Amino acid sequence: MDKLCISVAEVDFEECMMIIKSHKMQDHKLLELRLDDCDFDKEQVKHLFSYSVDIVATCRPGSKTDEQRKTLLMNCIEAGAAYIDIEIDSAEDYKKTLIEAAKAKNCKVILSYHNEEKTPDTNELMTIIQNCYDQKADIAKIACMANSEAECARTLSLYSRVNDKFCEGKLLAIAMGKIGRISRIAAPVLGAPFMYAAVTFGSETALGQFDLRKMKQIAELMK
Repeated sequence: MDKLCISVAEVDFEECMMIIKSHKMQDHKLLELRLDDCDFDKEQVKHLFSYSVDIVATCRPGSKTDEQRKTLLMNCIEAGAAYIDIEIDSAEDYKKTLIEAAKAKNCKVILSYHNEEKTPDTNELMTIIQNCYDQKADIAKIACMANSEAECARTLSLYSRVNDKFCEGKLLAIAMGKIGRISRIAAPVLGAPFMYAAVTFGSETALGQFDLRKMKQIAELMK
């Protein structure tokens, strides 16, 4: 499975450097850096982004103020981030500043919607996706908790709708939780540009996420 993005959180600078320079990144070249769970200064960010690895810069709300988050993500854009992930329900000024900066640096914009309680109905999800594209997203990301097989199927059905209306590769739709794990396997086949995997078992950054080793095992079985 070559469409894998290794998601990294809760690491210090030295650990992050080891991951970037490890053999794991030689095969995949795409890494999500969860800045909300890390503590890097501007110079360290610049150094991390100097390697031949494409990085998705993400800073979820909670542990840092919006101003701190914006400063971190602006530093990532300036340092050469391949993607920046911004929550669609963020303040308008926050989004506008980051999107404009990203577009000026040829950094692709992921606008994301997260719901850790349930999966909204299809019409609501399609409205959110359309809103992402209206705000200049290159990729719309939907990550919702699947409380039933029907909710998981609803998330996966978004791919055909978006592929028909827009084009393939513009949607990342993930059903979170144990029931939704199948979505992480099916998504790349259905048109997702990539799918997330943890570096190792126990370092998962989202509910239902597989580690890199398990994703590779699954990919082998699917051949």
